[in-house]
Amino acid sequence: MAIFGFGKGKEDPAAVELVLAYLEDALRCRSPFTVANGEGKETSALAHSVHEDSRSFRLLPKDDLPFAKGARAAFTLIHEGLRIGGAGRVLEARTGVLALELPDSLSLMERRARPRVRLNPKEMATLTALQELFAGVGITCGIENLSEGGARVRVEKALAIGTEKRLVLGTNLVAPGQRFMVVKLNQVPRCPPVLETEGKAVYLAYEAGGLVMGLAFTQVPGPVAGALRNLAAQRGSPSPAALPAKARRRTEPREPEPPAASDPAAGVSTVPDRRHAPRLSLGRGHRARFMVGDLLLDQAELTDISAGGCCLRLAPEQCQGIQKGIALDEFHLLHDDLPKGVLPCRVKWVLGRIAGDAGPGQRYCLVGVEFLLAPEALTRAIEAFVTGNLP
Repeated sequence: MAIFGFGKGKEDPAAVELVLAYLEDALRCRSPFTVANGEGKETSALAHSVHEDSRSFRLLPKDDLPFAKGARAAFTLIHEGLRIGGAGRVLEARTGVLALELPDSLSLMERRARPRVRLNPKEMATLTALQELFAGVGITCGIENLSEGGARVRVEKALAIGTEKRLVLGTNLVAPGQRFMVVKLNQVPRCPPVLETEGKAVYLAYEAGGLVMGLAFTQVPGPVAGALRNLAAQRGSPSPAALPAKARRRTEPREPEPPAASDPAAGVSTVPDRRHAPRLSLGRGHRARFMVGDLLLDQAELTDISAGGCCLRLAPEQCQGIQKGIALDEFHLLHDDLPKGVLPCRVKWVLGRIAGDAGPGQRYCLVGVEFLLAPEALTRAIEAFVTGNLP
């Protein structure tokens, strides 16, 4: 059980570093949290920020549950294939934000009773999951790891089964607990070419490289269970008995925030250019599509782009729910010359032009977007586009 109160007693520096290392890594990878209040009610959440100086961290819960200031809140985290647990005293609770005191320690809450096998992408093992035979969602995935009881997969394609319409890959693709009538495992090493069972979604999250899903198998036929058991016996390793050590990833100093001063001639705040990657200004017709909560913005104007991020120009009414630090889900670039794929990202800054005599089309907001651990192929494609079009 975690002991509350960093700084109220003798700290263990190694334990502090381990807690910070895992939470900071979870923030970068946008790993999924589940947080529970004292009444036992739970909601999913994402990390917003980690503050070493104040010994606190913030979560963005999906649902607004009652949290009393000073009360205990427990959380679990799915990160690097491990289930990690902790608890912290509530420092702040308001709509959409929950601030917790850092726990003195994190614990491994691994619930798998069976060993899990990691699969190499070169082995080309895939999983196909269908909600129903003639309706619902069908998903095609690459298998990352596998056990007799379930799998972790990287979602590659999703279709509406009835219409064969391709669906956007996002964390709301299917809800946790969603059942799949058919789950087919294809080309799993040391197993028959096709294994078929049933299953249900456990979680969906964005991590480095794209959308991942945890899947639990249900009603596993005997021959399928035997094949997976043999695979685990030959290639598996026992689950760790304790939380593995992790070193903090030291990063470069954070870029300064945009200054409050304005350029009177332009009527819009200016941002100093301290970027580490070359940035290309874009003409009309370059756009982006993304979601802010449940709101879809599918025609956001792109003003410039680099491998590390981009700038959007939006009407003020479109910026109502956009603020520094929030994640933009299912972010796609919309132009024939720009690469295709989902870019995990968050808002770096927001600036607005609010002139009293501004006419139609002259009132707008600029939104700085930071790409977070985008797939390597996508990053290279953006770099090639930028460098190929610079003067």
